[in-house]
Order: sequence, then C-alpha cells, then structure tokens
Amino acid sequence: MVSAMAVQREGVRQTLERASKLNRRTMIGGPYASSDPEALLPLADHVVVGEPDEIFPEIAADLECALSRRLYSIRGKARCQSHPSAAFRPVWH
Repeated sequence: MVSAMAVQREGVRQTLERASKLNRRTMIGGPYASSDPEALLPLADHVVVGEPDEIFPEIAADLECALSRRLYSIRGKARCQSHPSAAFRPVWH
C-alpha cells in the first residue's frame, strides 16, 4: 500500500513498477491518487480516491472474497465546512 503526493509521482511510478515485477498486489491512496486516479490505474492494482481508512474494511472484505475493484472512491463526506461556524469566529473587544 502506497500513499503519495503528486510531486512524488516519479518515485511512486518506480515503486509500483518494482512491486509489479515482484508479482505483488499494489494499492495506492492519498492526495495523488485522489487528484489523478486515471494516471495511476495502469500502474496499480487498486486505486483509492479519498481516505483509505474510511473504506478499508470494505476493501479487505472484497479482497478476501476475490471481488476487489480496481477503483475505490469515498464520496459524500465533506472534509470541511464551506464556511466556518459562527462559534469559531473571533470576537473583537
């Protein structure tokens, strides 16, 4: 399992290619996978868009049952509010 940012794309490519040559199953998540999953699908067995820990039990169950997918995507969970709550606004005296 690999996690990376886009600036690490060359190292990620090398790591995934090396693992593939060793016949190891590969999975990538993190910011790079979330921002450009199509670029990673040819390199990794599984690509996770979003935070893998949110969907890991599903991924593990799929792997155990030989029903794994190439692309997993976590949707519908906002990482932050579009605007801060009034409770978090500074009060000037």
